[in-house]
Amino acid sequence: MIELYHFQKGLKNEISYQTNRADNLSLQMMIALSKTVDAKDHYTNGHSGRVAQYASEIARRQDFRRSLAIDPDASIR
Repeated sequence: MIELYHFQKGLKNEISYQTNRADNLSLQMMIALSKTVDAKDHYTNGHSGRVAQYASEIARRQDFRRSLAIDPDASIR
């Protein structure tokens, strides 16, 4: 029973780890795609990053606790 308990606990930890990893990879993929689309046109270059920063600032001002990973190199214009 103890061995089974440890096995189940290990599986739960692995599932949690892999779920978080998949979420992070999905976010990185969306950021990469948005940067690719932005870079296609000089006029829209950086637009997604600026929108994400504005959205993050609005959320912060509304006292939301969860923040999104934003590219620190993007600037608000």
